Amino acid sequence: MVDITETLAAKSDQLNADDLIGRTMTIRVIRVTGSGDKDQPLNVYYDGDNGKPYKPGKSMRRVLGQIWGKESDQWIGKSMTIYRDPEIMFGKLKVGGIRISHMEGLSEERTLALTATKGAKRAFIVKPLRVEQQRQVEPMPDAIAAAIKAATGQPALVTIRGENEKEAWWPHVDRATRARLAELSQEQQSDDDGHDDNGQGNAGSGPASDGPDYDGV
Repeated sequence: MVDITETLAAKSDQLNADDLIGRTMTIRVIRVTGSGDKDQPLNVYYDGDNGKPYKPGKSMRRVLGQIWGKESDQWIGKSMTIYRDPEIMFGKLKVGGIRISHMEGLSEERTLALTATKGAKRAFIVKPLRVEQQRQVEPMPDAIAAAIKAATGQPALVTIRGENEKEAWWPHVDRATRARLAELSQEQQSDDDGHDDNGQGNAGSGPASDGPDYDGV
């Protein structure tokens, strides 16, 4: 017998409803960023996301905000269970979408009134999620923060990430190393814009460098 679950996953830069066909997922939030997309403004990164964040729709953003709070930093380290709801409509078509069924931080199930159609609301139930051996998020040690700040290239940041991936302060390390990589990329971009191939100042000539590769961080 062959389990075809993995072969059903959609090719995309985000978690899709079709990725959840025949299964649910319990995900632990490690980072939340803005996406710049007005329809899907949030990237919710989680353990093992392979660079494909969950981008909650407006209804599920309201669920997250009402239960975990409106500041996304409050979500870090918490877990939720998501599933595919085949009844979700896009226009007149049932295309399916991602819904949240369970969340940490609840002592009992919670009923929320969510907009179903224009002018109508529908009860939506979220149940408590119990996660065994939950890893608490702790402050990042000063020595690690200093090492990240002093890093001058991607290899050093990759090493720091690898050494701390299983530590209780991992979400802080994840955010800080990504931010440092972005800084290094901007510095490299500035250097490339200011010099031509002969090493002489020539801003604006030639294509801009993409900077360091993000695949490793």
